[in-house]
Amino acid sequence: MKRKIIYSLYAACVALIVTGCNTSSSTGNVPPSQTTWSMSIVTPSIATDTGKGTDIIHIAVHTLDENGQPLSNLPIKVALVNGAARSCYYEGSSGQIRTTAPLSFVDPNENLAALNIAANDTLIVLPTAPRQGSSYLGDWKITKTGSALEFGQDIAYNVETTDQLHYVIGNEKCLLGRIKVAHVQFPNDNNSSESPEDKGLSYFDIVYDKDLEGKAVAIGVHVDKIRQGAAAWITLPSTAAAQ
Repeated sequence: MKRKIIYSLYAACVALIVTGCNTSSSTGNVPPSQTTWSMSIVTPSIATDTGKGTDIIHIAVHTLDENGQPLSNLPIKVALVNGAARSCYYEGSSGQIRTTAPLSFVDPNENLAALNIAANDTLIVLPTAPRQGSSYLGDWKITKTGSALEFGQDIAYNVETTDQLHYVIGNEKCLLGRIKVAHVQFPNDNNSSESPEDKGLSYFDIVYDKDLEGKAVAIGVHVDKIRQGAAAWITLPSTAAAQ
């Protein structure tokens, strides 16, 4: 089914352009990139009332290859961390991905084993000025907790050991008096949805309880198997903006 969505961007422009520059923790320098894909997350400022006590927004992932050409039919994976209240997630800025087998994640400034992290929670690596490599940005599913978090992946793809990563850990739930949730769904029950007219764009939706209007969530996306990703904090808009 053809799908055309007209996006009204936030004034702050939460579309984040990400290029694949992997960073070695041993030198702090940026070595030659193994991939130069660019990915952005394009978010709307208007939500739609589902009539079921929830809102829905449509989001696009824009992906280009090293020549600036749109990439099509990508198997996009998406996850979110509910950031409606500070107590609902953990945020750090000194994380490190280690290219072990399986891949692992540590924070030398934080005892991750002491935090309330569960297997199947999501870790999202967010972009900062010095850390914008698409090989490590985006979402990672935690399979084992402890002082080092494991992702259950034996193949590192293009990832190099990288430090000074800004990250959040959590899941779709947040306690605001009662549990409030947001979840990701694909419009056609596929791993990605692409309109023939919109090459390079893959779509997904976020459905969220109305009490989460105006609250933040962290979004992580990545291309399955190839593991190129992007991430962004977004504010869930209110349906009042559409009035």
